[in-house]
Amino acid sequence: MAQPKTGEMSASMAVLCLLVEQPDTVASLSVRLAQQFPDARWQRNAAHNNMSSLVNQGLVRLAKKAPSGKPTSLDSYRATDAGVAEARTWLRESAVVPPVLRDVLQAKLEFSREQEDLLGLIETVREEEDACAKRYAHAHMSDMRAQQERRRSRSRGQRPSFQDGVCDVKLADEAALWGMMSKRLVKLRENLEDLLEEVREAPASGMDRG
Repeated sequence: MAQPKTGEMSASMAVLCLLVEQPDTVASLSVRLAQQFPDARWQRNAAHNNMSSLVNQGLVRLAKKAPSGKPTSLDSYRATDAGVAEARTWLRESAVVPPVLRDVLQAKLEFSREQEDLLGLIETVREEEDACAKRYAHAHMSDMRAQQERRRSRSRGQRPSFQDGVCDVKLADEAALWGMMSKRLVKLRENLEDLLEEVREAPASGMDRG
């Protein structure tokens, strides 16, 4: 598998890592993808679409064929030794370049030409801002509960397992990510609203770049 230079998580790598955790059927993998990566927004058939490529690369093999007449989505797969090594390499490697920037708001800014475009973009940002604020509130609450549980465990002289510790760190990072996104959207909306006000005060200039 060609490794993304940014170390980014592709649907193919997510499927492989889930199979490294445990063998599974395509149908079950689809559910796990949605549950463990709810914000990735991969296609519903991402597990099915990537399985053939993983098998052809020798990273995954068919472990158990579904009974005759059953859907192929019930075929069970497992990661090969090469697949485990590939997943571990991805997990531990460093990104050699910054993450790919394919932000839809940046693209819409690039192609905005009229005041109506700006009005639509402001509304889009406002809607995303509200959605992000809700996700941040949920993530922050989860992080706070995890911190409280850690403090209670420590008061009892208990230490979290490695996996529990990683989960707690992930919760804290998720809250931080949504918090940063919320702040970004607030600032972007304010800047767009300031620009709209300037454009309206000088309508002759329009939004042409010349």
